Amino acid sequence: MSDSTRARNPQFAGTLAVGPIGTVAGRRPAGPNRTEQRYYDDFLAAQERAGAVTVHYQGLRVYLGNGHAYRPDWVAVTPAGRVTCIEVKGAHVHSRDSRLRFDAARAEWPCFAWVWAQWTGSEWRVER
Repeated sequence: MSDSTRARNPQFAGTLAVGPIGTVAGRRPAGPNRTEQRYYDDFLAAQERAGAVTVHYQGLRVYLGNGHAYRPDWVAVTPAGRVTCIEVKGAHVHSRDSRLRFDAARAEWPCFAWVWAQWTGSEWRVER
């Protein structure tokens, strides 16, 4: 179902689209940008190698009550099924829209853990 169909049909608000990489509808970048890759290398790679999590780049899309969709940069899933959605930003966040969508998704989908990570240029600022 397309995003425009979901937007015109409020009964689909709050639904979830998941799937392996490449199967979720919609245009997606080919891979992570440098900041997103840095976060993966700094925090997720060792956990994935150890088998503590399975990590997917933009592997989840949630639909919000206002008709918008939100897709976190990284999704980490533990063997027990706990899902953590991670949004990664660089030193300059050019749009408040990304934070508003993140906060709306966190409020509407409390069954997931949510992480906002921002690279300041010298260190990570992480909010859980």
